[in-house]
Amino acid sequence: MQCQSQRAKEFKPSTHVHPFIEGTEDTIHFKTNVKKVDFLLGKNDFDLALQTIATANAGKAARANKSAGVFHIEEQYAFHKAYAGEIIYKAYLYTETKIQELIEQFHVANGSKVFLQRKKLLKCCLVIISEKKNYMKEF
Repeated sequence: MQCQSQRAKEFKPSTHVHPFIEGTEDTIHFKTNVKKVDFLLGKNDFDLALQTIATANAGKAARANKSAGVFHIEEQYAFHKAYAGEIIYKAYLYTETKIQELIEQFHVANGSKVFLQRKKLLKCCLVIISEKKNYMKEF
């Protein structure tokens, strides 16, 4: 099989991982060097690097890393660091305890909870700028 977007490089199951067939969730992931205090104090410059998961199959990991290199995955994701930073910041602010407090705190006049589903509260709290145009479609 040839990958047309990469100048006809040969891709084989023995040399590369096809992300839609095998996936890489169990093989590689992104890591940051974010420190909670620094990030909350506004020092939000951080590194975003692809790392092999320690428990991953070595052969698949090598193939996954090779595919990630060909498609410049780290560079692609670095382009979206601002969104990743927003998600990290909000994840620190909205701890599980805070989420539970918000669910219990917001009621309408008749005493019914505003957020009957945890998912809806998270959508309100964690909405990202790029999603705002589609925000109400899923609510």
